[in-house]
Amino acid sequence: MLKLGGVRDGGGGEEGLRVVVEPLGEREVVESYSVWGEVARVAIVREGAKMRYFVLEEPLSASERRVLDKVIGRLRQKLVSRRVGGEWSGSLVELAKAEAERLLKGLSVNVERVLYYLQRDYLGYGPVHVMVLDPNLEDISCNGVGIPVYVWHRKYESLETNVTIMDREYLRSLIRSIAAKCGRHISAAFPTLDATMPEGYRFAATLDEVSARGSSFTIRKFREKPLTIVELIRDGVIDSRLAAFFWLMIESKRTFMIIGATGSGKTTLLNALLTFIPPDMKVCTVEETREINLPIKNWVPLVARKSYAVGESVGEVSLFDLVKVTLRYRPDYIVVGEVRGEEAYVLFQAMQSVSHDTPILVREEEGRVTLVKIGEFVDRFYAEGEEGVAKPVTGYYVLSHEGYNVVWKPIRYVLRHSASEVYEVEYEGGGRLEATGSHSVFILDPETLEVVEKPVSLVKPGDYLLTFVKRDRRGMLEVIDVIEVMGGRVGGMYVDSLPQRARDIAGRNPVPLREFLELERRMGGDIREGVALRLERSWCSLPASMPLDEELAFVFGAYVACGYVERSGSSIVFSFSKNEGELARRVADILYRKFGVKPVVYSQGGYMRYEYHHALLAELFTELLGTRLEERRVPPQLWTSRCSVVRAFFKGLGADAWRKARSRYTAFSTTNRDLAYQLAWLARLAGLYSNVWTTRGYGESRDGMNYVVVYLNDERRRESVLDERVPLRPILKLIEMVRPEALPLKFIYAKRREFISKRTALEILKWLRKRGSWSVEALTYLDRVERLIHGEIIAVRVERVGRKPYAGYVYDISVPGTESFMGGVPPVLLHNSGHGGTSTMHAETLEGMLNRLTSKPMEIPEHMIPTLNFVIHISRLKRGGRVVRRVTRVWEVRGVGEFREIASWNPVTDEFEHKFQNSKILALIAKRQGVSVEEALSEVERRRALLDYLASRGVVDYEEIARWVYRYYENPSATLAEVGASMSTKIPGYAATRREGRPVVSRRALERGRRESSEIKGFEEVFSQLMTLLEKGVEEERAEASEGVGESVEFSDVLEEFKARLRGRKDLEVEH
Repeated sequence: MLKLGGVRDGGGGEEGLRVVVEPLGEREVVESYSVWGEVARVAIVREGAKMRYFVLEEPLSASERRVLDKVIGRLRQKLVSRRVGGEWSGSLVELAKAEAERLLKGLSVNVERVLYYLQRDYLGYGPVHVMVLDPNLEDISCNGVGIPVYVWHRKYESLETNVTIMDREYLRSLIRSIAAKCGRHISAAFPTLDATMPEGYRFAATLDEVSARGSSFTIRKFREKPLTIVELIRDGVIDSRLAAFFWLMIESKRTFMIIGATGSGKTTLLNALLTFIPPDMKVCTVEETREINLPIKNWVPLVARKSYAVGESVGEVSLFDLVKVTLRYRPDYIVVGEVRGEEAYVLFQAMQSVSHDTPILVREEEGRVTLVKIGEFVDRFYAEGEEGVAKPVTGYYVLSHEGYNVVWKPIRYVLRHSASEVYEVEYEGGGRLEATGSHSVFILDPETLEVVEKPVSLVKPGDYLLTFVKRDRRGMLEVIDVIEVMGGRVGGMYVDSLPQRARDIAGRNPVPLREFLELERRMGGDIREGVALRLERSWCSLPASMPLDEELAFVFGAYVACGYVERSGSSIVFSFSKNEGELARRVADILYRKFGVKPVVYSQGGYMRYEYHHALLAELFTELLGTRLEERRVPPQLWTSRCSVVRAFFKGLGADAWRKARSRYTAFSTTNRDLAYQLAWLARLAGLYSNVWTTRGYGESRDGMNYVVVYLNDERRRESVLDERVPLRPILKLIEMVRPEALPLKFIYAKRREFISKRTALEILKWLRKRGSWSVEALTYLDRVERLIHGEIIAVRVERVGRKPYAGYVYDISVPGTESFMGGVPPVLLHNSGHGGTSTMHAETLEGMLNRLTSKPMEIPEHMIPTLNFVIHISRLKRGGRVVRRVTRVWEVRGVGEFREIASWNPVTDEFEHKFQNSKILALIAKRQGVSVEEALSEVERRRALLDYLASRGVVDYEEIARWVYRYYENPSATLAEVGASMSTKIPGYAATRREGRPVVSRRALERGRRESSEIKGFEEVFSQLMTLLEKGVEEERAEASEGVGESVEFSDVLEEFKARLRGRKDLEVEH
């Protein structure tokens, strides 16, 4: 046992040679408080212009010292084989107290004093024990022999203490004793240490082998109850609006880094912001020393561990090891306390998500489109056995979303990782999706019409996934480059009808295909226009460039349905039933007019066999469409063809359909799963609603599965099709908002349904426009409803969710901006970022952060930096003679080397300046949810109102703040009403002034609107004009509005005036 001690206030003895404790004397005491009853106290004293920290301990009497020695002797005997550490402290104190009380019976000694010194010198930290116990301290630093110990006080900041360690060997022994309590070792061979004390504090030490002024140590203490976000708002570290902004970002699982110098408050700010994590998210925290404290239940806190063996890595668990473990936990949010090395990678990659066979539509840079399994696409970027590291990708695009429409977006990088379990989600239309539980899908909130992310593990039957059906796609005809398609076969092919210049150079016509390709290269251009391709010693020929028009697409469809290339490869065969004569004649007519070939017809029972002898055409069909059933596929040119061409293909496909329901749907059955999936996706691109159903096999495919593709074949009858319906709840909400006197009888029945047709919805909206009382809020919501009705995104109901074992990789792709992609069959909108992430870093500038990230040991590739969304800089600085902490700047990461400031602190006014309207990420969140940027800013204001309420009421308890946050997640309108705010709360500059609760607009803005109204072309511009009037009116009349309404008119009057001015216009449907 190391006997610790020293000279106390009023004490003396030989230990004074090792530790000097200055007596208090007559110094002026500014504040005094107890840390262990009356036995151990602290005094803050004034010495001239500075403050000092004094440790005051009651000394032991001689008899108390003898009793203490006896107690320690007994404890040695009982605990000689037991580890002395934090986990034993409580039981040892109880054991020691019982032993001391037994020995002290009949003696006139102070039991509490004996117990204190027992803990101080046997279980505790000797001369710095009081400082360790003091909850007001953040840091304790001993910088060497003969130098006073310094502390950082939460109230008085940096203070010199009255404790000085004078003996070099004693200081080494003290450091080794504390290291042993940490379960670690420090010696001349290994003279540095970074460890965690039993209390959870961070202990760093160096011995005099590497420290010129003698051995040194620092104890970094942490609050048991960290400062909350309300306390930080109260202290001016951050304001409520900036906190509310990050509340929204954290909910959206955005990544951010907090940077700053040592002691600037990075971890404190991080811990406070994490209060905003939704309670249904799964969170993993990774730290070297346990500092983060979260109020949620679904939280996995992980702490790194140093090696058991001295100088080796035996048993060591690094931060990077833990980060790799968290990826397998499938978290929604990963928090790394402080990044210093490879663990930083977790903030710069998305989470793997869906199973190998999930289909995605990929477009290459040159325009070629392919439906491919995500696993096959991603695997090409990885070496065998490689996983967990994101791979950058360029030149590829996937279908993503923009508002309620579908668009192509570039892929930034791909990722794969192993998984042992996935969730299986079944949804309307025979859809089935496999994804990890933490992977998010996009759900339509039928109440707000916002598109929100939801982890698959939380999806439940009745939720609405999002799929799509493209609207009419026009454009030029795609051209089939026959030479490129047949390029694999050069021998035996000739090119005829060369242009004159090419004939002159070649000296003949035709020429072998190989010679033609060389001639084309020499001439430096495309000379394929008008030339023909033919076989040697054959009359068969094909144009080198063949437009894929509606007629050829129809033939392709019929071939996929009931055609094949016979084994010799020289003939195409179609098999039609005898009642499909019209179809057979149409195919024959097209092939004769385009290629000059006539069929040889054979009768086979109930079918007619049409055989077309054209070896070159048969080879083209083989290359484009496949010959055997298992090879059958959609020709690549069809993916980018205009809608009329694709629909002609599906008309031809109907030749082999085994069911046509009421002349609206065609059902095509095949055992080729890839073909079925291609057809389902292709139909959606052409504006044809489609599903895929799976049935047990029959006939030759009895042991397999049949895939039935059902698609719409009659555009005139779409009422019951899923893409022609909308959820009813938004319509009911709009009715509630505008409060018409009564609905027509023909609309009453619709109120009992979950969905109504878009046609009926538009009729209701048209009727409401005439009779409803329209507020600005209702008009905004109306715009959202109409964009849903006219958009390409549609809702499908989840029918079942279950878990299943899985062995293999799961995959993800990152799409800049939207972080979404269409996948599955039928396709649904998937969210590619399975987790958000945040961390802190010791960096005093943005440039310093970037240098550390891109240098060893982190080495984050520069192209991956933009996957971090925000950087928050926090500083500790002097203001008004005292040290304060402030969030000084916030940047949004826009691209490689591109950062946009969205908030900053003004040191002159001590206020924060916000530029959230410039946030691209906020705009993307708004677009994804189907709301305007103004509405997203208003949501920030609503959350700010709640934080301001908590601050005004002095609510600083961590758990209570979390309860308020969770209540807002569950029911925002009710929570806001409770704090005196409402869902109509708007960000300043976007809300109109009001008279008696009704919106108004300034008269000056109205007059300007009248002058400009002659330029208005349609209702959307009228709506935009009205919104502009409101905003300009607010800006111009702000001063008058602060005293009263001023010179203004009611918005409803403005609306009526515009309607009246439009009624005479011939180019407008006025009521619309």
